[in-house]
Amino acid sequence: LSYSPFVGCSVSVIDNCSNDATGSVVSGFSTVFPRLTYIRNRINIGGNPNYLKAVELAKSEYTWVLCDDDFLDFSDCNDVIKAIESGVFDLIEVGVQDQNNWPRGEGLAVADLLERGFDYYSGMTFFPAFIFRTELFDRSCLSWGHKNNSYLYPQFEFLNKSRRENFSIYLAAKKLVDRNEGNDHSFYPLEWLAYWVLCCKSIEDEHLRIRVIEEATHYKGFFRGMAFWTILDRKLNRDGSF
Repeated sequence: LSYSPFVGCSVSVIDNCSNDATGSVVSGFSTVFPRLTYIRNRINIGGNPNYLKAVELAKSEYTWVLCDDDFLDFSDCNDVIKAIESGVFDLIEVGVQDQNNWPRGEGLAVADLLERGFDYYSGMTFFPAFIFRTELFDRSCLSWGHKNNSYLYPQFEFLNKSRRENFSIYLAAKKLVDRNEGNDHSFYPLEWLAYWVLCCKSIEDEHLRIRVIEEATHYKGFFRGMAFWTILDRKLNRDGSF
């Protein structure tokens, strides 16, 4: 870890009132990361509010919000460091999931990704998928996130803003983060789909809104996608509580 290119960066760990040894584990790295800060919430405020708290506390020019359970690979990240140091980009994509067809090692604009038909929204709703220019995640984005924190994607309005203002984005040559798919989720497929649709209601353009809703299933046609998720939900949620 002492050879990490990020040793000199400001690193904040926000402990969401966990009942494990997070505090003692973090303290063991204080000599390696001199700008390491440990913050423990008095109560568990929930995952989405904790994400927004991380954004609110960010003071650096760029911010990267990581989860506690994903897999990181810094073996080839010089291009990402150069992209950050250049100060040119509003976003640096470092780990969109299931989007292997995205052009890699390129700098372009959000509008370019959308025009090429790439699933921008679904890719960027993975929390650690992007590093962002901190000041752009402004009060209106935070307010939307807090108001709709139960919708699963508190950064959704920030993604809307990135589209409206056509942010510049660099796509890492190699992904730095991969999602840990081994964790259980506390919600069922139709519940997840309902939250996705609620988030998509914030997209002003009707045609784009429909297209992004369809991204949730990767099937052409919303109703065919709905049928898929309904069947899956019934298999998993046998008591029909949702």
